[in-house]
Amino acid sequence: MQEINKQLTLERKALQETNAALRTVLARIEEEKKGIHKNIQANVEKILMPIVSALSAELPKVQRKYVELLRTNLEEIAAPFISQLSHRHQSLTPTEVKICNMIKTGMRTKEIAEIQGVSIATINRHREHIRRKLKIANSEVNLTTYLQTSMGKA
Repeated sequence: MQEINKQLTLERKALQETNAALRTVLARIEEEKKGIHKNIQANVEKILMPIVSALSAELPKVQRKYVELLRTNLEEIAAPFISQLSHRHQSLTPTEVKICNMIKTGMRTKEIAEIQGVSIATINRHREHIRRKLKIANSEVNLTTYLQTSMGKA
């Protein structure tokens, strides 16, 4: 019995040391993730956004909404709304996540339909499905406001 207790004590000590090492590794990984995020954010802000602004200034007004969508999506890369939304609401399809992102930026149903190449009715159905999956169906909650505020706090 004593021999088994000694062996268990040694194994427990080894497991504690392994857990401590794993915690250290996980902490380093988290630090690296933060560094990568900061680098992406800096690159988007310093390199890509000036190009997008210059492009927007050169395009006719009708085509600027595409540049604004591009700008918004680049900002989302730096501020991970889409990954938060996808993670918190895994039942959303990739198309619904994309539509959520467009709704969050203030785009109207008609604009989204034009960009997606589908009918307004299709976008309205997506909006209904999104509201149901976000558990705000049959409520007075504005979808745009919900996505801008509730998801932003996540």
